[in-house]
Amino acid sequence: MKQRLLISWVCIWVLRGSGLNAAEVEPFNLTRAVGEADVLLVADDHTQPEIKNFLADHLQALHALGFRSLGLEMLPTHCQKDLDAWDPAARQRIQQHLEEFWGEKGAEVPISILRLIDEAKRQGFALIAIDSNGLYGADRQSVNPHWVESIQQYRKSRDGSRMIVFGGASHFRGDSGTVFSLLKQQGVRVSVLEFSGLESAESIDLEWRTDLALERAVPEVLQIARENGLRGHHGLFMISEARNWVINLEPSTEVALLANAR
Repeated sequence: MKQRLLISWVCIWVLRGSGLNAAEVEPFNLTRAVGEADVLLVADDHTQPEIKNFLADHLQALHALGFRSLGLEMLPTHCQKDLDAWDPAARQRIQQHLEEFWGEKGAEVPISILRLIDEAKRQGFALIAIDSNGLYGADRQSVNPHWVESIQQYRKSRDGSRMIVFGGASHFRGDSGTVFSLLKQQGVRVSVLEFSGLESAESIDLEWRTDLALERAVPEVLQIARENGLRGHHGLFMISEARNWVINLEPSTEVALLANAR
């Protein structure tokens, strides 16, 4: 998770005090955050409607930057015909799918995803269902190559046009085999927008313990989140090697970006 709005000097001191590289707070600048990316990966926390709403609210600006398509993890490929048709019956089927498969994440989650789709349609985006019908619930090592293939096939059909991909944050980390790293290996320019300030201490601790139990390297972003939580500080920006930006959506602050100073 990687970027933010207004951050206090106390927060900056905490980041420095953790022994991690300090970061500079800058005003929100979507153009700079996106950079020269061919593909913009927007990292989702599936339980948080705020992230879906953030993306929906910035689609017009992203369209102005040349993005013309939006890939969605939340819809498998069999939903593509309904996305293309988007008549009342098709929209109803999509809504039913979201309620069935994503409603368990929270009552507002299917609503916020549907709002995102509606807004993308209004802004003239092509929508692509990038998840596989047969890989639902599979591990990332199976899912990520399929996503990358879907992304690249679509971009090739549109002469390499700029594309947004919206999916779970774990798919966009910098370690081997993720969507991020696989696209980079293919020479695709990639930017990632990730979010902080929404995680519960329980979910952070569970993820940390899971990584330790499985003897996986604990991502730096998770280490920072946990250290901050133990200090009683929440909603701080988190920094990782794979990205340059994190957006803070903590309700008590304004939204700004935190640039990685490395």
